[in-house]
Amino acid sequence: MTNDVEKRWNARATSRCALVHAGVSIAFAAIVAALALVWMANRPDTCHVRELPACTDTERFALAIVPAAVLLVGGLSALVRAYRAWKNQRPWPIWQGVAWGLLTLMMIYLLASMRFLMVG
Repeated sequence: MTNDVEKRWNARATSRCALVHAGVSIAFAAIVAALALVWMANRPDTCHVRELPACTDTERFALAIVPAAVLLVGGLSALVRAYRAWKNQRPWPIWQGVAWGLLTLMMIYLLASMRFLMVG
């Protein structure tokens, strides 16, 4: 039986790479959300409902789903990296932690942005 979870980690490069992966995924999702908001704010036709920045279905979809999709891709790619690290007998729990963190953040963002999809 192999010890696949070594408690004495000395893999600073793996930790740094995983945290950079998480930071880039979160930053890219935030940039996509900001670009969607800027796109909606600069539209020539204004909406009569001012409490929501999104008026059309395309705008609502872009604001609610696209940043969450970026976080989903980041989380799934971190799970793939965790599997590859496990197969090569390297420290993998940091990658799994990053994946679960990104997937949890995706769910929080989706739940918070559901109001954009529910307005008809």
